Amino acid sequence: MSTMEAIVISRLDGPSVLEYQQMPKPTPTQGEVLIQVKAFSLNYAEMHMRKGEWDEWNLVTGL
Repeated sequence: MSTMEAIVISRLDGPSVLEYQQMPKPTPTQGEVLIQVKAFSLNYAEMHMRKGEWDEWNLVTGL
């Protein structure tokens, strides 16, 4: 299985919880595509997700 690099929210808290990790690359299913991301940033909404101020959060972010 191939891997990808990801910034992971390991737990809810401040910026120190962001961790660089290797993860399994997702396999697209019927009707999905897999794209290669060259760059990303964290926005204001993701800050609230990381702090636990939303009802749900994602391990790997990228709004």
